[in-house]
Amino acid sequence: MAADINLWPCIPPASRSRLTKSTFWVIRAPGEIEFKRFSEEYIKYLNDNGFSDKLSKVEAINLSGRKIYTPNDVISTFGFIKEEKCFHDYSYLRPGKFSDTDLSRDIAAIQSLRGG
Repeated sequence: MAADINLWPCIPPASRSRLTKSTFWVIRAPGEIEFKRFSEEYIKYLNDNGFSDKLSKVEAINLSGRKIYTPNDVISTFGFIKEEKCFHDYSYLRPGKFSDTDLSRDIAAIQSLRGG
């Protein structure tokens, strides 16, 4: 859960043991992060809460067709996901044989989107 235990997930958990994900990623190699998709639950959350500005950004990202991002690109392009009063969860795969140290900047970039 979030570092501050007073924060709640922005999207209600799918179950008691699993947080609902907002974004899905694949870390291909150091400096090479593939954006897979926004979750249906995240899109619904934005619609239900009237976040039209964020929906526009989601649509622009989807329409761009861009898939591969650097850690800095992840932060600058997807930073709008962060919220102050709640947090978003994410999922990432790392199919390569890279260590946590090798991927530390990539993992930190994705984790920075959590917010809270």
